Amino acid sequence: MSPEDLIRAATVERKDYQSEALELIDKELATRNVSTEQITEVRTKAHLEQEAKDRKITGIRGWLLVFVILIAICSLSGITSGLSALGLMEDFPYTAAFIPLLPLGCYGIVVFILLILKKFTAPDHARACLMIFIVYNLLICVAGITNILEFRCSPFPAIWAGMWVSYMKESKRVALTYKRKTDQPDQGPDAGSK
Repeated sequence: MSPEDLIRAATVERKDYQSEALELIDKELATRNVSTEQITEVRTKAHLEQEAKDRKITGIRGWLLVFVILIAICSLSGITSGLSALGLMEDFPYTAAFIPLLPLGCYGIVVFILLILKKFTAPDHARACLMIFIVYNLLICVAGITNILEFRCSPFPAIWAGMWVSYMKESKRVALTYKRKTDQPDQGPDAGSK
């Protein structure tokens, strides 16, 4: 391995190796008399490369943009349904079962604003909002099936919301776009300290 590869393994990629391999890498670096300047140079280069990669997938684009638009549309729809259920909007004769959509829609608008402002808590609020919607949708479905309500509801919106919960939790774009400004990548201990 080249000295640069050894330094990367001992510092930037340290979490990818087992402790026995790291011990051997550290001994090899000590044997080759790798300087602190070389270690710093490789770390800096690796950090800049990672920042360039991260910049390409950071921001409200792609599926994240689709989600942000959908959360706004669904929230406005929920507010409209909730208001109509209260009788404030005569055009839509919805049942009282839709009243909970009013506060849920308002929460969705708050989530939309947090997402647009790129607040680090936005993904947590988005997941919470989606989970509340899933529970609500499934309760409405059960009430429709048991004839408590005079209409039937589809569980597909809950499935749709569940897929977005997974996206908000697992997406690298979401993680990078909404990370705290103080978060720094773990560089591991100095390779030349042994």
